[in-house]
Amino acid sequence: MGRLARRYGLSCDNLRAAEVVTADGRVVRADESDNADLFWGLRGAGANFGVTTSLEFQLHRVGPEVLGGVVVHPLKKAKAALSLYGEYSLSAPDELSADAIFLTSPDGDPLLAISACYIGSVEEGERVLRPLRRFGPPLVDGIGPVAYTELQAAADAFFPTGLRYYGKSHFPERIADDTVEATVDGTPMADHAGGCGQMREDAGRSAEHWRRCERSRRSGALQGDHCAGAPAVPLFHSAHIGYDSQVAPTGIGEPPDSAAR
Repeated sequence: MGRLARRYGLSCDNLRAAEVVTADGRVVRADESDNADLFWGLRGAGANFGVTTSLEFQLHRVGPEVLGGVVVHPLKKAKAALSLYGEYSLSAPDELSADAIFLTSPDGDPLLAISACYIGSVEEGERVLRPLRRFGPPLVDGIGPVAYTELQAAADAFFPTGLRYYGKSHFPERIADDTVEATVDGTPMADHAGGCGQMREDAGRSAEHWRRCERSRRSGALQGDHCAGAPAVPLFHSAHIGYDSQVAPTGIGEPPDSAAR
């Protein structure tokens, strides 16, 4: 569910082939023509099909520069900003991804940031992102041309090595007022909140797990030799909102005939 998912689908949707060592020790290639049932399973049907030793993915040309960055609001405007975010998501083009992120400033002030990435032309992105940049107005407008690789790595600090992660999701029909209220009021130490827009009709595979409005809570805890034997200590909590506005995705799709058993 990265910044390209709305335009190009999930990682599993772009998997072209895999080399797999099966339980009986055979090394096989799985793609749409060879071992199609195994290929279908690897793209989202479950686990324990074997050990995958190589993956072949479809690539897409992006950048090198995109239009992206964050707009930042004080927490007192978070509900209004998230409501705008929900409405904005209804008509957001596939080239745009936008995440609502709860942060704490260096001074300890709680903030809401909306992180955006538009992978079309910078000129068109200026028009598309204008509603997000004008609302408030924001405390900070940090949106501008940026290298895609830099923007892609911008959230790395939120997921440091050495944490144990736990995720749990809910799927409301839409980003309604009560969803906004629950998200803001129930997220005292939020780090990450979002993903707007719809899943492509042909995204398939794991799309049904991302459709409509996803709200997940994640937590991280220290791990490693320095805390061996100690209970996991929660360090952060986060809320994620993603929206599938209109399209009913195909989901995982029908398995090949040979997989129906």
